Amino acid sequence: MDKTLIQFVETPVCTPNSPYNADQTLENWNTFINHRRLLPTVGTHIGASWLRCQSFLNPTDRVMPIRLGPEHLQATRATNADLISVSLPIMEDIYQHIEMTHSILMLVNNACCILEIVGDRDMIKQAEQAGFVPGALIAEQQVGTNATALTIAERIPIQVQGAEHFLQQFHHLASSAGPIFSITGRLVGALSILTTLENFTHHTLGLATAGASAIASQRQTEILVSEDNGQLTQLNAILGSISEGILMWDNDGILQHVNQAAERILNLPSQALVGRHYGKHLSFPPFVDEALNRKQPLDNSPARIHIADRAINMVLKLRFIEYSKGNFSTVLILHRESDMLQLSNQHPNGAVACTLDNFLGDSREIRRVRQLAHQAASARASVLIRGERGSGKTLLANAIHNSGPRRDEPFVICACTSVPRDLMSVELVGIEKGISNKDPWGQPGKFELSHGGTLYLQDVESLTLEAQSVLLNLLELGIVQRLGRGRPIPVDVRVIASSSADLEKLIAQGSFRADLYYRLSPFEIRMPSLYERIEDLPQIADSILKRLSTQFEHEIGVSEEAMKLLRAYSWPGNVNELEAILARAASHLQGQYIIQPAHFPDMIRQPYLLHLDTITNSPTTTLDVMEREALLHAARACGGHLGNMCQALGVSRTTLWRKLKQYNISIADYRRRGTHITAKQNVSK
Repeated sequence: MDKTLIQFVETPVCTPNSPYNADQTLENWNTFINHRRLLPTVGTHIGASWLRCQSFLNPTDRVMPIRLGPEHLQATRATNADLISVSLPIMEDIYQHIEMTHSILMLVNNACCILEIVGDRDMIKQAEQAGFVPGALIAEQQVGTNATALTIAERIPIQVQGAEHFLQQFHHLASSAGPIFSITGRLVGALSILTTLENFTHHTLGLATAGASAIASQRQTEILVSEDNGQLTQLNAILGSISEGILMWDNDGILQHVNQAAERILNLPSQALVGRHYGKHLSFPPFVDEALNRKQPLDNSPARIHIADRAINMVLKLRFIEYSKGNFSTVLILHRESDMLQLSNQHPNGAVACTLDNFLGDSREIRRVRQLAHQAASARASVLIRGERGSGKTLLANAIHNSGPRRDEPFVICACTSVPRDLMSVELVGIEKGISNKDPWGQPGKFELSHGGTLYLQDVESLTLEAQSVLLNLLELGIVQRLGRGRPIPVDVRVIASSSADLEKLIAQGSFRADLYYRLSPFEIRMPSLYERIEDLPQIADSILKRLSTQFEHEIGVSEEAMKLLRAYSWPGNVNELEAILARAASHLQGQYIIQPAHFPDMIRQPYLLHLDTITNSPTTTLDVMEREALLHAARACGGHLGNMCQALGVSRTTLWRKLKQYNISIADYRRRGTHITAKQNVSK
């Protein structure tokens, strides 16, 4: 559905005091489904949910939520055992007040997985028929707009009634849900009440919210009691198993616990510490002493600690536990600064496992990428990776790092687009101590964190000209000087940069430095789009399906007809889009094991209609550019089939041949055997 056609009006969400108008709500739903328009009477959260759902659900389809397998459900229940044990008695108490009202109470975790259900037998049976059982996932992606999913997403109490549900199959239901928070403010789940629309009252929302608050309060109480009454032997066992150094002293400063990691870091036996005042062996900088006096927690604060006649750079945390009124235990958590620099930002997002073997395919394009990447991996010079978004530039950068001599050193990602423009230089070089109140002992930059390893600059074109100058100096000198005129710090860093922009055009416009471009591109690798190596798609799809099969606990395949559609599509979102399409299709199999064309969205089943719509709705440009883009889109969508291109573009063969020659387009480059689908067939679908 084209989101540019949808009109959206911000309005307050319905409150319990607002009367529910069934006819108006149904009219709102029909207008959105049939005319892609949100009426002003649609609540903000409902409207936003509909907009999300329309991209991956058909409102008139009947769906069944995904259900965890027995082993995964058992593991999930074990993870949430404390939440379940606290919630069940409260749910039973609430049920006594709503018994025989065709209602059920559902407890879900923060991933929208149902943990427990309590309620009337007839309603439980009705819920089971709809797939609402323990282990079912009832997020928006599975069952559309519902109070539970909205509460988890928005972190506020919400009710959804009748036609406010995106899926028509739930229009006879109404539900209310309240969020459950941990003692630290983390969302851990929600309590929802589900009933039929005819039995629903606005008081249900207050009941669900009160129940969720009661569960949160009871959990907090049990956690605090458990901490206060913990046995010393258990505490010692836990402290001994932690890799961080931990010291604990009482209100008088007498050390009570020192774990094994702290002994190694301080190079002192616990016998020399426990029972003595911590100040006998340890002295801290002034800001730590001040925090101790004020009982002010610290998080990951660099500090230089003196131990007898030695000084060690540490990264520390401070915590204070009040075990009785006015009496505190102080917990000091220690890391060596060198260890933190090694761990910080190293191998994010699981990228450490990526190697050049992860780039599947036998196409000429991907073979060339692997060959160039192997050459670049063993060199010291910078690498510039170019290509469309979603084509795998970040994975290639990590694979180059893992295939070279720096594989055991840090791989640090600097996402240039996510750094505020005025902080880009600080992000690269860091800040000297005493400059910032937030980081009194300074903060290392990305180059220091990458020392010995690789710094990956994602979307390097987003750097400001000032940051580009800083980067150029760092590359040329190999020296970092933190903001605040700190001492020069030699660094050994291999830089890999990526860009999806036209750097030559940016250089001509003066927004990207030519000398920086030359410095970054001794090795320049262009990552091909998925469409350019479409013959690799079956292997890539098979790898994705293997992961999905593990996730869904059964084998998932693709039919021959579905694979033809995948090969015929132009994939503007590249591999990321392919993975999203297959994951969506797998979630709609409903007991089947083979993905069919019907499981794909319209943009896959009717490629050229959507491609031409995209051209029509694109920003205004010159007629020549629009005409050439139309020809290229048609060639891709039709697989280079001349007759289909004529039908899609509405021109004669003579005109088409003349235009192809005018713009120097060879349709032979787009022909693929076995993937041609006629325009008539697509329109009929």
